[in-house]
Amino acid sequence: MEKIMVSVVCVAFNQEKYIGQAIESFLMQKHDFDIEIIIHDDASTDTTQAVIKSYVDKYPNLIKTIFQKENIYSKGDKPWKHCLQKAKGKYIALCDGDDYWCDPLKLQKQVAFLEANPEYVITSHNAKLINEKGDLVKAKQLKLTKNRSYSGQELKNGAFLLTLTVMFKNVINEFPKEFFLVSNGDTFLIALLGNHGKGYFTTDVKDDVYRVHSRGVWSMIDECEKFKKKFQTFFLMHQYFYKTGDATSAQHYIGEMQRSWRILFQEYTVPVNELFVLYMKSKSYFSIKNNKLLIKRMIAAFKIKK
Repeated sequence: MEKIMVSVVCVAFNQEKYIGQAIESFLMQKHDFDIEIIIHDDASTDTTQAVIKSYVDKYPNLIKTIFQKENIYSKGDKPWKHCLQKAKGKYIALCDGDDYWCDPLKLQKQVAFLEANPEYVITSHNAKLINEKGDLVKAKQLKLTKNRSYSGQELKNGAFLLTLTVMFKNVINEFPKEFFLVSNGDTFLIALLGNHGKGYFTTDVKDDVYRVHSRGVWSMIDECEKFKKKFQTFFLMHQYFYKTGDATSAQHYIGEMQRSWRILFQEYTVPVNELFVLYMKSKSYFSIKNNKLLIKRMIAAFKIKK
């Protein structure tokens, strides 16, 4: 067997209506290299696992599964973690179980670029939005200002790339502890990849499809909670870059925390003490003493009074 070139990673939960379309979009890919498809189901309570198993029966050597008996996401674990640790490909392509790809040459095109341009660690493109009925919501998810390539530092600063469109080099041998504590794992992943190269945006791949629906993990969260999760993610990313000696990136995430803090404090009137809890949720890694010292520093940095 040839060495696997691409690991297609798909995470699913209660997506019985959509998972088949996602898998079909993987199977329609035309390429001159070997791939593997890793599908993680987080203990779905509908027939999602049954649909996945029906495809495994047809493609047992291609599709690999991770079926959880209990929902790990609700316990703070990351489904992505289990897939990435299992991936054997030189490159990894991501797609959630409720999204799907449209270009049958997507993998071929993205691999060709990364193989020819070793200074790049990740490539991405645009996507369109549809609702649960399949109606078009937005023709282009990314604004024109986001249709561009990024330097390594810009990736570390949290460049906004559409997860279902990315392909990246499988170069992260070990994820830092902070990665497993964040709410926005895709933001942290892209930043970590910035340590290894640049990001390329291509218009040569047909737009993928991102589905907005009431059961989407991110869609179900209200805007205030989204900002809380972003704030927590920026805090942990600041800690990671501070610990690794990357002062430029660490300072960048202080700024990101400040912006999120102001939005939460002013637009959503979230009490300061409630925001402190976001720090304390990380006490499994950061000591209470260090958290208290950090809180004092942050109050001073944000110029906010208790």
